[in-house]
Amino acid sequence: MSFVKNKIFIYLVTRYITYGLQFALSLIIAIRLGPYYLGVYGVVLLVLSYFTQVNFGIPHSLNVLLVQNKKSKKIQDRYTLNSLVIFTYLNIAVVAGTMFFAFFEKDKWAGYDLGKYFLLIAFTAVLTYYNSILTTVIRFRNQVNELSLIGTIPVIANFATVWFFKGENLVMSLTVVNMLSCLVITCICYCKGVIPQFSISDISIKLQKVLINKGLYLFFYNSSFYFILIAVRTIISGNYSVEEFGYFTFSYTIANAVMLMLDSVNTIIFPKTIDMLSNTDNTEKTVVLDKLRVGYITTSHMLIYCALTVFPLLVLIFPKYEPALTSMNMIALTILMNTNSYGYNTLLIAQNKEKISSRISVIALLTTIAIALFLVFIIHVEYSFVIISTLISYMIFSLLATYEGNKILKGQCDFLYTLKTFFPLKLFIPYSLALVISIMRLECIIFLPLLIFIMLNFKDLYFLKRIFSKIVNNPNIIDL
Repeated sequence: MSFVKNKIFIYLVTRYITYGLQFALSLIIAIRLGPYYLGVYGVVLLVLSYFTQVNFGIPHSLNVLLVQNKKSKKIQDRYTLNSLVIFTYLNIAVVAGTMFFAFFEKDKWAGYDLGKYFLLIAFTAVLTYYNSILTTVIRFRNQVNELSLIGTIPVIANFATVWFFKGENLVMSLTVVNMLSCLVITCICYCKGVIPQFSISDISIKLQKVLINKGLYLFFYNSSFYFILIAVRTIISGNYSVEEFGYFTFSYTIANAVMLMLDSVNTIIFPKTIDMLSNTDNTEKTVVLDKLRVGYITTSHMLIYCALTVFPLLVLIFPKYEPALTSMNMIALTILMNTNSYGYNTLLIAQNKEKISSRISVIALLTTIAIALFLVFIIHVEYSFVIISTLISYMIFSLLATYEGNKILKGQCDFLYTLKTFFPLKLFIPYSLALVISIMRLECIIFLPLLIFIMLNFKDLYFLKRIFSKIVNNPNIIDL
């Protein structure tokens, strides 16, 4: 019965149930939309992702500042208030821009007519900006039950809607439901007292400058990082057929759903991680970082290799999306490459090295765009392999983040040590095999990477078991 009172257990169980529903929902949406309208819906989500990523790093800077001022509720409330004020300025610009584009009928995206969705997308963006601040505070407070509820609402709402519509009507219905879900989340945060009480004198240009100055580098880091995938989706949407973009959207949704399982854990431990990596004892930071990386990266590889064995069965059940199998494998392995930087990018932020993080992210983004355009316009690859540009960029990003992180911990760092830390042989061998199998489309032996990974990482898998038991028995371990 102790599980019933364990906040970590409750949070993870509710999140995994939600992710199970979300996975099922992705399949149902794909079936009821078909490749063409899934491509259209994918573009709606793509446009919304542009809105939500242009946040100037305010939620990220707020997260860091809340942790750094964890002993002063008054300072926390003032930073929260001024973050909301900054996003009010941004939302005024969003509304004005939306009115301009609607009035002059500039609402097409790479040939897709978004006119009927544009106002809904803009209103969803406005709410999402505010919610990003409010949920940052909830995460800082470690209110995991509220986080579970907030994460569940959009999935339940979409799941309740998807049965009643098909095709174009379903695209519209899902867009409306996403907007209403954001509104409900805003109301929940308000009822939970996340919005601080304030007077006009609490609105401070000085604090807003602190948030923006810290946030801009975090913005370049986070947004450039997220724009790596957004840029590839944009290039594919504009240069391949709607059906092919539908296959890519299906592949991305399925592959990304696997990693969401780990993100639920990362969400609740992130403030604690920032706090632990902010101290000045490099020996202690090294120990913490090594444990975090073993836990997260080992679990990530295990999940992805398991998923690769399931993907062929998935397309057998849904033959309409059989052309998406290679894309699913490639996207999953690309997302997995990104995990190799885990811990080091957080270390850079915790040590106030946002400038370095932002430079690395910009380099990775520009590399993605250059390689993707080369693959599309010079080599003329099929859509499944455009994601290779992102894989290479993630590799560069992870390598540079590891190098800079080790410079902080060791004072100096050579290339061989960085390479060994970034991608040890016990991870490199099964990953390389999985990549070759996916490119050669040898799905009949896709189980081999999983077997080799288990053999090479047996000790780390046992370590994961111990860590999980520790968290279950002592859920307060994540508190600040």
